Amino acid sequence: MSQVIEAQVLPMALKPLTGASWRDRLLEITQRRALVFEAILPFRISANIKRFQSEFLMQDYRRMLRLERSSLEAVLPPHVLADTTLVDALNVPLSFQTWRLLRHDQELTIAEARAVVVRLIEAILAHIDD
Repeated sequence: MSQVIEAQVLPMALKPLTGASWRDRLLEITQRRALVFEAILPFRISANIKRFQSEFLMQDYRRMLRLERSSLEAVLPPHVLADTTLVDALNVPLSFQTWRLLRHDQELTIAEARAVVVRLIEAILAHIDD
């Protein structure tokens, strides 16, 4: 099941970013993750529940976290990457866990959840000097 889901969403997730600046590319990642996370939501929730009973699912979970983090880090300039707390702060709203919280726990629509994540990223970006 993991391979089928990856085959469906990895092309979308790994498609080259087109934004002119690192800020534009970060906002592009924000929009793209909303699409990817929504597509895999039921599968990833199920896998997250079972990952504590399966070494394979736990390894897959950690691999996905690394992929999410590395795709974020790939668009950030060196001065932002140097601030690990800032990178961690950017990673939180872009995480699947945040998407799940917004969609399931807070029962937001896709558009509402996307707007929340964009607002969080924009708020963080407002405090970053170029």
